[in-house]
Amino acid sequence: MDAANRSQQHQATPSFAELFTPKLITVLREGYGRTKFQADLVAGLTVAIVAQFHSRLLRGALA
Repeated sequence: MDAANRSQQHQATPSFAELFTPKLITVLREGYGRTKFQADLVAGLTVAIVAQFHSRLLRGALA
């Protein structure tokens, strides 16, 4: 590793405050907005529905 790479890595070291900032704050600062939230909400609901369906299928097969 050369000196330029080492200096870039040293500058990229986060501060104490950056290390202990809650992830929610970090994500909101990076631009997590309404459209991404809606996409995540739909994905989460889809997973919940599929998991519920799968659970009911297993209960029926085991009963």
